[in-house]
Amino acid sequence: MALVKPPCTRNCPRRTQHCHNPDICPGWKRYLAAKVKQDTAIKAGQADQRQFECYLKERAKYVRNVRRKGT
Repeated sequence: MALVKPPCTRNCPRRTQHCHNPDICPGWKRYLAAKVKQDTAIKAGQADQRQFECYLKERAKYVRNVRRKGT
């Protein structure tokens, strides 16, 4: 997934001192909404990854114990 990029660049014609305000700039408002969705998806993916890593650690303990008992 590509990261969301802010709509403002250095040479933005609408750039002002207060342009990073969703009430003033509609592009910034869309960016913030997309950023929230992206952050939520990333956090969900990280939680899934942590759960999978925990499973692998527990599984490795089980496999080591079975091998010790079997030999």
